[in-house]
Amino acid sequence: MRKPRGFTLIEVVIALVIAGIVALLSFGTMQAGFEARDRLDRYRRNAESVATMRNFLIDALRHPANASEAGYPAFAMNPPAGANGLNAGGLRFVSRGVTSPLGSGARWLVTVAAASDGLHFSAEPLDDTAMGRMASIIPAIKGMRVQVMADVTQPDWRDDWTSTRQAPAAVRLEMTGADGAPVGAPLVVQTSLEPAGR
Repeated sequence: MRKPRGFTLIEVVIALVIAGIVALLSFGTMQAGFEARDRLDRYRRNAESVATMRNFLIDALRHPANASEAGYPAFAMNPPAGANGLNAGGLRFVSRGVTSPLGSGARWLVTVAAASDGLHFSAEPLDDTAMGRMASIIPAIKGMRVQVMADVTQPDWRDDWTSTRQAPAAVRLEMTGADGAPVGAPLVVQTSLEPAGR
C-alpha cells in the first residue's frame, strides 16, 4: 500500500504566486471601477447643480420686481466686490420668482457672482416669508460674463446697464470653467418687463 503523497514546496509556491496575481488583477479592476464611479458621481453632481442653478436664474430673471418699493436697484451689473471674497462683477437684481424655491409674491434680492471657489448665487428675502436666505456655490463654474439687451426688437447685446429703476428686456449669461471653456450653452432670458428710460 502506497503512502499518500503531499504537495511539494515548489507546487505550494506556484499556487501562492498564481493566487497573488489573480488577487492583484481583481484589486486593480475593482479600484478602477471605484474611481470611474467616483468620477461619474462628481460629474453628475456638477451637472445637476448647474441645471438647478440655471432653472433658478431663468425663473428669477423672468420675473423682475419693481425695486423702487424695495429700496434696491432693480438690476445692477458688476456690483462692487464684497467683503465675502466675491469678485467684482456678476449681477444683482430684485425678483418675484414664481416657482420653487422662491415661490410667488415675495420679493427677493438675487446675487450671482464668480469667485475662485466657484459661482456663488444667493437669494435674500425682502418681504416676510417662511423661508430665510438661500445660498449655494457651483464649484465647476469659475467665471461669468453678463450682457443685456435694452430692446428685444433691436438685438444689440451690451456690457452695461445704467437704469436703477428697471430690468433690461433680456439678459445673457455666459459661464466658464477653470480652463476658460464654456460650461453649457449661454443662458438667455427675456424678462417680463419692458425697459424703462435709461
